[in-house]
Amino acid sequence: MEFKGLINKIVLIYLDDITVFSKNAADHLFHLRQVFQRCRRFGVSLNPKKCIFLAHEGRLLGHIVSKEGLEIDPERVEAIRALPLPSHKKSLQSFLGKINFVRRFVPNFTALVKPIMLMLKKNLAFRWTAEGRESFEAIKEAISQAPTLVNPEFSKDFILYAFGGSDTISAILVQQNKEGTKQPIAFFSQGLEDYEVRYSFIEKQVLAVIRGLKKFKHLVSNNKIQLLVSHAGVKDFLLSKDLNEKRAGWITRVMEYDIEIKVTKLVHGKGLCEQLASSQQDEASGEEE
Repeated sequence: MEFKGLINKIVLIYLDDITVFSKNAADHLFHLRQVFQRCRRFGVSLNPKKCIFLAHEGRLLGHIVSKEGLEIDPERVEAIRALPLPSHKKSLQSFLGKINFVRRFVPNFTALVKPIMLMLKKNLAFRWTAEGRESFEAIKEAISQAPTLVNPEFSKDFILYAFGGSDTISAILVQQNKEGTKQPIAFFSQGLEDYEVRYSFIEKQVLAVIRGLKKFKHLVSNNKIQLLVSHAGVKDFLLSKDLNEKRAGWITRVMEYDIEIKVTKLVHGKGLCEQLASSQQDEASGEEE
């Protein structure tokens, strides 16, 4: 391979797009020289008219990439906002395909789209309900308000929020910046299987922790993690010595990480991540009731 040893270190390649990334200008010039040498050696031609050099940010596969992190390309956001209400199942599937591309930017994406996902059931006539229309508008609004996902700093601890609702689970991975503000790195959400829906409230919270850790394993496996939970029962479950087979298996999957569990009360309005976490905590608390 032409760029063996450079990919994911200083180079990202998708089809015929080559992106070279660096921490500073001096490193970038050196990295460009390495890439040019490989191109020359293997006869790879570059189109000067399509080349952009020394950019602080750029468009890549429907995203804006910068030193601050990753965000949805505003042109993609506007295209999604302009989509009309689908008139049949095929157009609804097309809409879901478009928004699924940006689901990583939307907290609790699965719960938001569930009402319109149900409209795709077989042997069910296609009909828009009030709940479905509300879901359609809510997901478009969530995408238009999607935050920048910051680049992880592996010299810092990670913070994980995890929540279990009635039939979905979700997690938010964040880190604190120099000012102490928690900034999102990634979002995860998933629907529950029928047998998982019957789990207890605490079991759903723990399942959200397990699945969140699995989703973010490539980021957090070598770092310390602060697990922030809003219910003391989650901490009691994970630190329990009274183990059955299922509980022992779950605890083992969590404790393979360098993890510290903290019970914390989330307050609305403190910051972006706190607001997002609080909104999902409210849903989880509703399930407990």
